[in-house]
Amino acid sequence: MSTSKVTRTTQLDKTNILEEIEAILGSDFIKSITVPAENIPIIRYNRQKTQSLLMGVKEYGYRLDGIFASDLIQEIEINYILSNPEYIAFSDIILQVQIEKNLEQPSISNIFPNAQLLEENITHRMGVEFHRFDNSAEEEGLKICYPVILGRNKLNKEVTKIGILDDVHEKNGCISICTNRRNDKIDKIELTTGWYYSRTQPKLESLGNVLDASILFQNQYKNEAFSLNLAYILNLEKSLGITITNKVNHIRTLLAELDRIRSHLIWFETLAILLKHTPFARKIQNFVKKIERENQSAFNHSSLFDTILLGSVADISQTKAKNYFDFMEKVSVSISRTLGTFSRLNNIKENLTGIGNISKQKAYEAGLSGPALRASGNFVDTRKSQTYLSYLSGNIAQKWSLSGGINGDCYTRTMVRLSEIFESMKIASELLKGLSNYVLPTAKPVSIKDNQEFEHFTYTKVESPQGELGVIFKTEKEKKSKTLHTIRILTPDLRNFTSLSSILIG
Repeated sequence: MSTSKVTRTTQLDKTNILEEIEAILGSDFIKSITVPAENIPIIRYNRQKTQSLLMGVKEYGYRLDGIFASDLIQEIEINYILSNPEYIAFSDIILQVQIEKNLEQPSISNIFPNAQLLEENITHRMGVEFHRFDNSAEEEGLKICYPVILGRNKLNKEVTKIGILDDVHEKNGCISICTNRRNDKIDKIELTTGWYYSRTQPKLESLGNVLDASILFQNQYKNEAFSLNLAYILNLEKSLGITITNKVNHIRTLLAELDRIRSHLIWFETLAILLKHTPFARKIQNFVKKIERENQSAFNHSSLFDTILLGSVADISQTKAKNYFDFMEKVSVSISRTLGTFSRLNNIKENLTGIGNISKQKAYEAGLSGPALRASGNFVDTRKSQTYLSYLSGNIAQKWSLSGGINGDCYTRTMVRLSEIFESMKIASELLKGLSNYVLPTAKPVSIKDNQEFEHFTYTKVESPQGELGVIFKTEKEKKSKTLHTIRILTPDLRNFTSLSSILIG
């Protein structure tokens, strides 16, 4: 297939995308094209064309964001979510294939390396087998090709299990670090799977009330609970056609940025501990505690989790908004001074510069997301590419810029997070200043009526502190329904961990 790439600098509408898809793929690939209410094209194609189709799409600059599957009783429906960040917005497409349960689906891990773990999770959950065309990575494991020596006091077992997410039981999902008993060097690193589906997906789809998902998120995704609940509620509102007021959007944007500041500060605290800078770790921890106290005072929750409601949000009074604004103005100076000094320490640069280099192309093709992607020169951020919340509204849009770098090493990723803290403070301060003069109360929470129907398909993504996070709803048949048949989450943790094989090998 011959293709030509076009540099895109403007937003594309639904018609343009469909015309381009048909030009890329050709009619022999496509069974049908449908466009749900939110303008994401779903292209159903012939199973035999999987390899050719995905190769062609990749040549045109698209990358794999996720894979999800639905059990249709007689068949399994597999959906590949792809996007092309060269577009400013609206580049998402979904390639869909339906296969009989006794058939193998061609693997695409030889085209998109980050597909391997995604496919394995579908195998764990639904028993779908994927025929692999290149098993070299699977056979060798994830070998580190340079010596990494760990002291006995840190790694004293032949195999050490490290959970991918909070409180993940080692049998459900972990990284296995295998060491050589004679010299303590790491021989290989392997990812085991199962946590993604076994821990969450069945529970989501068996909920008696879709709003009960927030409790599940809080218990199982402690580091991403706020962002996941935000994406889930936004998708629920989209599916039910619930309109959101400006004030609700403004407060949600504020909460998202306060969560980003807190999350990145915790990341820096961990880094300071790892590099044995205890005084800095204590200072950063103190900043986190101060922010959590302000969150508790303003929103009655230190980590902001219970603040996102269906059709509404936890309100903040004018007085509390003014107090938080004054606090933000003061603490931002202290945080800037402390983290600036910390990041300039000689041994910080020595320990992080040139380590873990990821090129722009490899980061893009491996499916990285968030600061890790932007630090390699790919300036992709859902807050800029998707018109959600208030990021592109009025004065707020003028107050912040994307943070990124080009070196793609650990030090650059550190500096990207540092820059994002400052940008988030700008957004938060602007919103708090406006809310301190906002008299009208927020809208009341919405309840789901018994006869209310969900759209056939909705997909919402947000930019969490770790990267792009998506939530998918799908009804059983291709029409509106009172029940959801498929609920899927695509976390940035999943995207970044599935990229380990392509990043570490070699």
